[in-house]
Amino acid sequence: MASDGDIVRAIESLDAPALVASHFRSGTHLLIDLIRRNFPAFRPRMRPFESIHATYLSLDRLDDTAHRAIGPSEALALLGKAPRSTLKTHALPTFDRVADHNRAVHTAIIGRSVPLYAVRDGRDVMCSMHAWMRSFRPDAVVDFERFCFEPLSHSGRSRAQEWNHHVLAWLDHPGVHIVRFDRIIHDTAAVIDELAEALSAEAKPREPALPKPIKSVRAAWLARALGRAESTNVHSGAFRPRKRNEVFDDRVTDRFFAEAGEAMARLRYPQ
Repeated sequence: MASDGDIVRAIESLDAPALVASHFRSGTHLLIDLIRRNFPAFRPRMRPFESIHATYLSLDRLDDTAHRAIGPSEALALLGKAPRSTLKTHALPTFDRVADHNRAVHTAIIGRSVPLYAVRDGRDVMCSMHAWMRSFRPDAVVDFERFCFEPLSHSGRSRAQEWNHHVLAWLDHPGVHIVRFDRIIHDTAAVIDELAEALSAEAKPREPALPKPIKSVRAAWLARALGRAESTNVHSGAFRPRKRNEVFDDRVTDRFFAEAGEAMARLRYPQ
């Protein structure tokens, strides 16, 4: 078994991975899919029946309390899935929750990576998070306003404040490249050009630029069986997101801007 020192040296020899950071429901997988589809160096090799989520490295799994936590050897294996790896995280740029015994490997990975931050209008984030959480906790997460503004037990901040805190931390992170959700959708070619410069990578744009989402269990099984799954997008399940104008009346909007207005202003999202 390779030592941590051997793994760190192997990581330091890799071509720079793309680190896709974001707050939850802000375009994480949209950006991952855009990169992997249009930049051959980031396209992973897939085996039949391999999970699409085993073709990129979630840095959050280097926390021992995480779902499907991993160690250094497993991280290195995931980094080898493509000539240049794709990483994912929802953590703050301080990465406070990495297990101590994974810290050296984690630091080596971050040191090699190009940080990209996917960001979305905070009001749409709240709508998407509400639907996503209702898909597995339908009875516990009902009232939208309470969902957005009730203080959370682990931080004392509301979800609106948590979003504001997360965005500001990454906006101020040195060297980060900001990628806006709305521009991925509506100005895709320009975003690909900007990513090519940020990543120092050759783009070979495909049409369409984003893979088709997998909409059924049968389609997901077939894609995995053939080793051709492209979309990593995670949908909210049975509960579709409410439209912004359905839940953000003037009062809720004012309250949201009172708690998250600094990030909204920095991103130039209008009230």
